[in-house]
Amino acid sequence: TRLRNLRAERGISQTTPLDAGLELPSGALADALRAHAALVCSLARLSSLTVAEKVEIPGAFHDHVGSVGLAVVLPEREISPAERAA
Repeated sequence: TRLRNLRAERGISQTTPLDAGLELPSGALADALRAHAALVCSLARLSSLTVAEKVEIPGAFHDHVGSVGLAVVLPEREISPAERAA
């Protein structure tokens, strides 16, 4: 949901693949997310997903959803002349 909202807030198509990472402590949840990373990538339209205690993705936007950290590379978009004037 947070990725979908970020896409909408930033004007990024829901079909644009993104690189993302989830930061959470080692344990059953992290293991399950790693095991199902391909499914999560498909559902969230990600080109990659890293699950670790600390995720280092250069240039990534960082946020937290509850106790899980989210790192995602958001493509830059051009600002229109109308947006610049506003």
